[in-house]
Amino acid sequence: MRTVTTRSIGGRVKADGTVASGGSFTSRKTATGTYIVNVPAGFRLTGVAANFDGATFILATASMINDSSFQTNTYNSSTGAAADAQFSFTATGVGV
Repeated sequence: MRTVTTRSIGGRVKADGTVASGGSFTSRKTATGTYIVNVPAGFRLTGVAANFDGATFILATASMINDSSFQTNTYNSSTGAAADAQFSFTATGVGV
C-alpha cells in the first residue's frame, strides 16, 4: 500500500524566470510578467499562492495549470500592465 503525505514547497523566482532560491522546482518566463513553475515528480499540486518579492508595487497572481505546474502573472499595481518582477510562492500538494 502506498502512503500519501501532504507536502509543501516554496521558492523565489527572479524577474528573468530563473530560480532565485528553493531549488526543488523549475521555472521559466514565457512573456512579460508571465512565468511557468513546474514542481518535482512525485509531488501533485493541490494549491498555490504567490506574492511579489521586491520594493516596487507589483501584484502577483497564481493559477494552477495542472497537478504539476502553475502560472504566475506579475503586474504593475499603478497601471495594471504586465511587468517582469521577482516573486515568491508556496505550493501545497501530496506526494507518494
